[in-house]
Amino acid sequence: MATRTGTNKGVAKLRSSKKEFLHHTLTVQGAAANFSQADDRETTVVTHADFPRQDECVWRLQSSQDSNGTKITATDDRGNPISGYSRVATQLPIPVYTVALLFVTAVGYTLRVDRCSSNGSVIENIANVKYTGGQPSDDPAVETISLDLGEA
Repeated sequence: MATRTGTNKGVAKLRSSKKEFLHHTLTVQGAAANFSQADDRETTVVTHADFPRQDECVWRLQSSQDSNGTKITATDDRGNPISGYSRVATQLPIPVYTVALLFVTAVGYTLRVDRCSSNGSVIENIANVKYTGGQPSDDPAVETISLDLGEA
């Protein structure tokens, strides 16, 4: 069983009026990453297939205003869309995003998630967790973050 260290606050504020985003950095130890991120509707946001042969996978959950709520898209580190994921979410029900890490060929992962301003400055760290010693027989390691979309 993989050993987990670090913290995950489990909730992040995201202000679409300020175009804030969640910046994800996933670093893999071992041969290759095998992971996915999905929302509470079981819609895939990104997977390892969006980052072929990369030891570090970086993506954003980018927010923007929409007349029906907050538009959330998956983008690369420059803000360009990846994976085609897009969703318009409202404050209730609270949208939830889960990253599942599998130990197929990877033996460890480091996941860092930061809430960032539109210019990329880190507002706060949401998650900084590390898994080591993973084995192919391990259940997936799961990290979940709920989004607080209320405007301050």
